Amino acid sequence: MSIRIVVAGKYALPVEILARYLDTVPDFSVVGSVKQHDDLLSVVALVEPAVVVVETGTMDDDVLGVLAQLRTAQPQCGVALIESQSSPAFTDQAIRAGVLSVVSLQAELPYLIGAIRGAAVGCLTMDPGLFNFHPASHHCPLSARETDVLRLTASGASLKEIARDLYLAVGTVRNLASTAIRKLQARNRFDAARIATEQRWL
Repeated sequence: MSIRIVVAGKYALPVEILARYLDTVPDFSVVGSVKQHDDLLSVVALVEPAVVVVETGTMDDDVLGVLAQLRTAQPQCGVALIESQSSPAFTDQAIRAGVLSVVSLQAELPYLIGAIRGAAVGCLTMDPGLFNFHPASHHCPLSARETDVLRLTASGASLKEIARDLYLAVGTVRNLASTAIRKLQARNRFDAARIATEQRWL
């Protein structure tokens, strides 16, 4: 089943380019586009996407308020932000608004695709470097390698990409992810990454 996506931004050209590109991804289906965030709530209610992809750098300052309303009205709809000036402070605000992914404009397209897939299944998927540091809430049950796998998972990396970056076999990465999922009682590796991030273990 395709992931239904709405693309939002202020200017027609970048919105159209992004929408057309995402519509070429095999498991994506772009079902709408919005060029003014005031129209976002009504469009989402009409077409019921799984994810809204928002380019925040070209939208008004209160976009996070609109997205918080969106998540309240349509909690099943994930939100991925493309942000030109990502920072820990902005990321914390975005998480409080219910955003599941923050993607820098400097990120590559495969990262954005992974972030959208994570948002579609309700998992926090973003660069851990964008978080403010807080001490871990309690002892971390994860091994160093399991932490590495979840950290890369949170960045949107695939199993093959994680294996390449850690110089491990894909099967080993899959086993490490499974162990971490079991330890954290998570649904999948994205959910495990979300739990570990919230506990400040990544």
